[in-house]
Amino acid sequence: MGNNCCRPERCDQDNAPKCLTNGVLECSAPLSEAISKTTDAWIQLAGHAGNFIPAGPKTVWKKQPRDDRQEGQCLKELMRDKVKDVVPKFHREIECNDTIYLEMEDLLKHFRDPNVMDVKMGTRTFLESEVRNPELRHDLYEKMIHIDPLEPTEDERNQTSITKLRYMQFRERGSSSASLGFRIEATRRSGEPPNTDFKKVHTKDEVSSTILHFIGAEQSVCKQFLRRLQEIRKKFEASEYFKHHEQAKVTL
Repeated sequence: MGNNCCRPERCDQDNAPKCLTNGVLECSAPLSEAISKTTDAWIQLAGHAGNFIPAGPKTVWKKQPRDDRQEGQCLKELMRDKVKDVVPKFHREIECNDTIYLEMEDLLKHFRDPNVMDVKMGTRTFLESEVRNPELRHDLYEKMIHIDPLEPTEDERNQTSITKLRYMQFRERGSSSASLGFRIEATRRSGEPPNTDFKKVHTKDEVSSTILHFIGAEQSVCKQFLRRLQEIRKKFEASEYFKHHEQAKVTL
């Protein structure tokens, strides 16, 4: 795939996702049936809708803010680290229609109608920049009372708004992030729509029950998962990059 795949002059703001996808697909010759069905089979469990765009049979594009290029730099460095085979392969950074994208490996490229679980790692899932942001947001207040109507303080009820820091701390306290160091964000079982109703999965027993339901009755699968997680942990413990960097908003 060459650098001429993206044609900014053909993109418009209202149709950018479709244009970007078609722009990349036009570079594949011949255009296979599998590629043409990429957008129909696209699965995104969590995160902001529209941030990921299927770019072909093996890669995706992820939208990046212009004022923060840290993720691209991180991926470049990880490609030279011992963990490179357990993170998405990074291909390149692309600019199209005044938007920056990272092209990376599609981890579901080998599967058809897969079972997928999105797990947010860490006891803290927000950045320092979000701690300093004083903006009051009504949408986050609405999310909070949808999860727990009794959570807002009297001042917050009067304002009907909260900061992102307040919401993120509320989410971490109400989930398993603070106690177990991770939380389940979403799952999708083969043939079923995605399920994101895990915001109150808090205790170890609740997390275990959710994982067992996702895996099913196959004990061998549990053992395979455990072995793979242990392998991944050893790689990160030996990683030079992670000895010197702190990560937030990491997904397994």
